[in-house]
Amino acid sequence: MRLEGIVVNLELAKELKASSYPQETNFYWNDIAQKVTVKPILMPAEELDFIEAHSTEDFKRTLGKGVFAAPIASEIGEHLPTTISGLDYMAITMERRNGKHVVRYPSTNNELREIRFEDETEANARAKMWLFLKQENLLLEQSQEKN
Repeated sequence: MRLEGIVVNLELAKELKASSYPQETNFYWNDIAQKVTVKPILMPAEELDFIEAHSTEDFKRTLGKGVFAAPIASEIGEHLPTTISGLDYMAITMERRNGKHVVRYPSTNNELREIRFEDETEANARAKMWLFLKQENLLLEQSQEKN
């Protein structure tokens, strides 16, 4: 499998960054490179560290605007709550259905729909779930409970 198939795509990486998803990961999308190579480059963290260490401050500022964390599915999973307490949802499940990765919180209440996202890659499906939970302020509640 190609690396692009196990990390979030560039568009979701941009949305994650805009929504304050942690930017420490093993891989990054470099959108600045698109001006030279026609398409964005996926690079390991070590390569990004090397570029930053050998760049001018001006270039580092430019680079920072075009670099987005590209987490793998398991990294995003570490930031998803196991359950959404206080609401009628069971524990998170991940499965493959009809060739797609499905991430969902099944509902125990017939009046509530399950929270469900699917995509071609597991990382993208989990990223969509994280973005939804963040938008609905359901991640904040979980982090406060852990403290």
